[in-house]
Order: sequence, then structure tokens, then C-alpha cells
Amino acid sequence: MNIYVKKYEEADSVYNRAANHYLNQNIEKKEIVDDEMLAKIYHNKGNANMKQTMPIDSVLMFKEMMESAQEGEQPAELKEAYPTLAKSWGKAQQSIEDYKNSLRRAPSNDSTRFNLALAQDYEKNIREILQNMPPPQNQQNQQNQQNQQDKKDQQDQ
Repeated sequence: MNIYVKKYEEADSVYNRAANHYLNQNIEKKEIVDDEMLAKIYHNKGNANMKQTMPIDSVLMFKEMMESAQEGEQPAELKEAYPTLAKSWGKAQQSIEDYKNSLRRAPSNDSTRFNLALAQDYEKNIREILQNMPPPQNQQNQQNQQNQQDKKDQQDQ
């Protein structure tokens, strides 16, 4: 695993804990939550999730490959990339939620709005690839496990 991806996974976890700690601390003290601070936490969490996705150039290359393939035919490169595409799709969905949470706290932040639009476009491209591509049989179980883990992570948030 790439050391940078590992660091971004850690960053996502740290930002998640920071948001939860910040909210809990303010609830206990019965203080008003500083929306700007929380917006920054969610914005950075979204950035950390997007850094864990595959580059958009690769996604567009796979999308083009999918569109140019004969009907019923699936290039070997796509089969091999399925787990990475699926993981990137999940991370893109998480980043979209993070950016939305940030905008709920600071609706006038154009940087977050821009990142949200990019993440939504990215997620749409990957979704189109995955919808037109059946998961490889041996990787379908891995995908189910990944989906369960992603749901558990979202519930923990």
C-alpha cells in the first residue's frame, strides 16, 4: 500500500474523531458550536477521502475502455481495476457527505462548493463504470465485505 494513501486514511480517522470530540465537548459544556471550525474539519475530512481515490485520468481511461468494449466483453484491465474502482467510489461518496456537512455549517464557502462539485462528478463517472460492469466472481465477496465495512464506518460517524 502506498504510504501516502495510508496517511490519508489516518487523516480521515483523525478528522472524524476531531469532529465527534468537538461536538461532544460543546454539548457537555452546553456551548454553541463554532460552525466555521466544524466546517473546516469536514472540509479537510472530505479532502482526505478524495486523496484516497484513484486519479480522475485513470477513471476516465477506464470509462472510455468500457464504452469502446464490445457488448458482453470486459477488458482484463477493467476486471483487475474493479476493487480499486469500487473503493474509490465509496471514498468519493464519503467525501461528498463530508463536503455537504461542511456546507451545512458554512454555506458561503466557495472552495468547499467547488470540491463538492468535483467529487460529485468523479463519483458519477465511477458509478457509470461500475453499473455497466459486473463484479468479478472472486471479488464479489470482497466487494460485499467492503460495502459492509463502509456502512459500519458511516454508522460510526
